[in-house]
Amino acid sequence: MFEDLVLRLFLLPLPPRASREEEEGQMQKARMGNESANRLMKVAHWPLSMTEENKNGSDEILTPIDKIIETIKELQSDLEFLPPFRDDVVTVCVEEIKRLYELNDEAIQNTRNTTNSADSPEFQIIRIRQEMMERIKRTTYAYLNERIKRIKEFKWTHAGALSSVFQANMSDKEKLWLKEYTGSLFSFQQNIGKAVDEETDGVNLIDAMYPPKNNLVPVSVLHDYGEIETIDGVVVVMKAKTVHCIPRIDIEPLIRKEIIRLL
Repeated sequence: MFEDLVLRLFLLPLPPRASREEEEGQMQKARMGNESANRLMKVAHWPLSMTEENKNGSDEILTPIDKIIETIKELQSDLEFLPPFRDDVVTVCVEEIKRLYELNDEAIQNTRNTTNSADSPEFQIIRIRQEMMERIKRTTYAYLNERIKRIKEFKWTHAGALSSVFQANMSDKEKLWLKEYTGSLFSFQQNIGKAVDEETDGVNLIDAMYPPKNNLVPVSVLHDYGEIETIDGVVVVMKAKTVHCIPRIDIEPLIRKEIIRLL
């Protein structure tokens, strides 16, 4: 937008030479316009809390867009973990959008009966605020969407079982979404094959994430553990230095307990 504005200014024809009195009048109007523009720019760019200080105790004030970007970076720093939902940051972004909208609404009402052109400082600031609102919305949506994608990915890669720590970091709306998603997935799985066999129990897609040749994983037992029953009902005696082929879904807890190792 800025580059287009500069290009338009360069392409405008030069006006005729004005008299000295007209030049002084134009300079005074320009000074008043610049003061108004600077005042409006401060209003457009100033963060929601003008006296807020960051947690490090410095004088730097983070705007809502800075905060949500930092939150996204935190989310991307560890792809194997779901950080706690930052409700405080999302709330600040929502409040900032409301604040900018109200300022624009008031500015539009004030300029409705004026003769200001579309290139006046007031209209330029309205456009700036609108761009700021759109950027905050896009960034906030990106944060919320990335969290939902990660919750869905963890549900599929962890056989549908999410740890209590993982669920504790979810917001109430995310938990509601997961509940509805799980219900829809269960209904879909139950209906698989119903057209062919009415008595079928469907297919558990989460347990069959890999082709059959990769579903059984060779492992070596590190020390005696006794018998275990795999997900397909097979009883395996876990004796030290023995080798078995165990369903992938059953090996993760055994690896965490240091009972087996992958071959």
